Amino acid sequence: MPPQYPSFRRGRNGAPVLYDSDAGRQHKEIDWFPPHSATQNEDLVKECVMERGGDVHDRKDVLGNVFL
Repeated sequence: MPPQYPSFRRGRNGAPVLYDSDAGRQHKEIDWFPPHSATQNEDLVKECVMERGGDVHDRKDVLGNVFL
């Protein structure tokens, strides 16, 4: 059974470095979805604001829900 805590090793400068476990390396090999375009991201954010009941025309409200 793999450990339930992060695994560290010492780097060249002596600082602790978090390294990937075998399960983490397998997970990285999975194909990821391509990123959204700017217009798709804007539409998704506006949809999220509308679902929450916010104002889509309020710039701060929209920017507060931007997906990175």
